[in-house]
Formats: sequence, C-alpha cells, structure tokens
Amino acid sequence: MQKCRKSCVVASQTKWRATAGPDLDPRTALLHTLTGEGREAATLSALIERLRTIDPLAPAWLRAGLDQVLAQLADPAQAPRWHSRRTRLGDLLAALGDDRAGVGLRPDGLPDIVWQAVPAGSFHWQDGATRETGAYRIARYPVTNAQYLAFTQVKEAYEDDRW
Repeated sequence: MQKCRKSCVVASQTKWRATAGPDLDPRTALLHTLTGEGREAATLSALIERLRTIDPLAPAWLRAGLDQVLAQLADPAQAPRWHSRRTRLGDLLAALGDDRAGVGLRPDGLPDIVWQAVPAGSFHWQDGATRETGAYRIARYPVTNAQYLAFTQVKEAYEDDRW
C-alpha cells in the first residue's frame, strides 16, 4: 500500500511538472493547482474562508503569490502557463480580496473607476472604412460584479450623475 501511494504521488508530481513547469516555487505551484480546470468560484471562496479560520495570514501569503502570477501574465514568456487559468485566477482574486485600483468601490460606496485616455485619431471601422474619433476616456477594467451590485442597490442610480 505504501509503495503504491508513493508511486501515485510521483506520477502526479511528474504530470504536474509537465503542465506547470519545474521552475515554480511552492506558493506558485499551489496557485497553479487551485486554478486548475474545473475549479468553481464557490469552491475557491469556501476554501479561502476555511483557510482564514485556520491561518489568518495564509490568504495574504497566497495573495502575494497571486500578484506575482498576474505580473507573469504580462510577460510573453510566462503568459502561456497562466492564460487558460485567467477566469479562475479572477475567481481566486475575488475570494482573497481584490484591492487593486479600478476594480472595487471608493469609501463613499461609488465604483472606483480607473480611466484610460484614448487620444483623438483615425481608426478602422468594421466595414473597412477609416473613421475619425475625438479624444475620450474609457474604463481601464470592465465593471466588476461588486461595482455593479453597488449600482443596483441605489434606487436613484439611473438619475444620479455620479453614476
């Protein structure tokens, strides 16, 4: 029985190393496992909540690793390892607490939007024609569930210019 257990672990580690890569540190390897195919957001949230009761510092430790993984997504050499896990990385980020500017709420309860300037200029339209646009700003990140929830909970949100 012991021998079978050991061989199963070795086989599992070999498969994991082939998928994740031998260069991952233990925290990043855990994040790779947590964001594997088939992981559900509710499962990740429950796991993080349970982890908080066992070791209150563990979520911050995981979050620091997640920040490193998010940086790897911007690196063309590292991105392929994580690209297919982006949705589950987002679910894990939500469970751990996402305090990045532009994705949460301001202290007054309004969405914290980070605006990106888009300069005036020409662009190719869907019919192939070149068109001109004036300068404008667009949100750097899509509206998050937390931001939308805050909007739906304000009765006059549609009439309030702050929204």
